[in-house]
Amino acid sequence: MAWPNPLIHIVDDDPVFTKFILSHIQSNGYDRVKTFKSGEEFLGSLKENPAVVLLDFSLKGLNGLDVIRAIKRQKPRVKIVVVTVVNDPKLEDECLRIGAADYLVKEDTRMEAMKARVLDILHETVIDERRKYVVGAFAVIALIVLIYMMSGLLD
Repeated sequence: MAWPNPLIHIVDDDPVFTKFILSHIQSNGYDRVKTFKSGEEFLGSLKENPAVVLLDFSLKGLNGLDVIRAIKRQKPRVKIVVVTVVNDPKLEDECLRIGAADYLVKEDTRMEAMKARVLDILHETVIDERRKYVVGAFAVIALIVLIYMMSGLLD
């Protein structure tokens, strides 16, 4: 049985960081990853149903708050992780209030912790997806058993 492998979207206009985080994610077994350089480009692909979005806050065009709001309007279950150089507690609070799952700051001194947190969120997402898969499978089995039992009663 193949378990769900979540689709991850990285929205960042910094090619060095994008390559860095993409390599980290893929080296940990997550191979369904797409990258985008702007919020507008990303929002056009939201119909692909990403499970997790790693979102830079400071993008050209739409900023992170605009993108978070748009995601939550269209796909409220998507986990959004803001990954940014902006170390501002008020902005962090606002991002979390409107729907981001986490707010991580890109700083040289925090890179290892940031990488670990990104993997934690991806692992949590896989567990959530597996749980849905198993619950769905049990529901199908229960329905089959119920039909079988009902057919025996009707004879």
